[in-house]
Amino acid sequence: MTAVKKTNSFQIESLLDTRYLGKVELCDFFDANKKDNVIRISLNEPSDVVLKKAKDFNSFFSIQQDSYAPEKALNLAAQMLLAPKQFFTDPINYILNPTQNQNIKVTTIINRNFSKLEEKYLILSEIEKAVQNTINSGSMMYDVESISDEFITNAIFHATHEVKTRKDHMINGAFGNIKIGITEDELVISCLDPHGTLQPKNLFSRIYTCTTTDIASSINMGNGGAGIGSFLVHSMSAYYIIAVEENIQTIFSTVLPLKMSNRKRLKLPKNLLSIFLKENEDG
Repeated sequence: MTAVKKTNSFQIESLLDTRYLGKVELCDFFDANKKDNVIRISLNEPSDVVLKKAKDFNSFFSIQQDSYAPEKALNLAAQMLLAPKQFFTDPINYILNPTQNQNIKVTTIINRNFSKLEEKYLILSEIEKAVQNTINSGSMMYDVESISDEFITNAIFHATHEVKTRKDHMINGAFGNIKIGITEDELVISCLDPHGTLQPKNLFSRIYTCTTTDIASSINMGNGGAGIGSFLVHSMSAYYIIAVEENIQTIFSTVLPLKMSNRKRLKLPKNLLSIFLKENEDG
């Protein structure tokens, strides 16, 4: 385990669940380590700094000590590294409860398959009702709908550049899926596409470009192209999670704290977790 700088009054290693101790490698965020299977730790780095490094990797884990629930993000990163196949089976539960604490109750409020754009609007209506019945926050409801809209649109249109391949997938019954799960403290939106053709480092590069140009200060949710929608989702999130099983599936997920103002959430240091499992890799 590479030494991590003592950036606070404790060492972040102390937050690792005992089942992961000694099994994952932690390093300082600015360590020159080029490997993609390490968890990089920092105190409070802006998004452009994190994304500038992330854009060289498909698998990338950045945990910030000043972020929301760093212990959960750290243990989730460890779980994704050590048992990625398990994560793919139930991302909502692993994100909301990475140490599988029996005292944490996870409730799924949306679980919907889709195969075409026309279905999106009905699903968004269902999401609005589910969130209204669960969360008393208009601004949170807007963010949940906006992120869900972006995720579904990406799953249908941007999951693969091969339009014929996408059409064939849908004809053969390979559906996209969106789930929303909650605990007492958090909400997670997780969306799957049945392609697995995303290269996370290319997406990180596009989001990074948005953080370093004037476009970041002038765009609104709903505008398309160049990673703008993903940039906005990343900005809204406490942490942003991508899991790709090459040529099989891609899962995008985002965590939103329920007991925090939108203003504070937007200013949080962002945790970024991405795993890329190559085709036929056991994990």
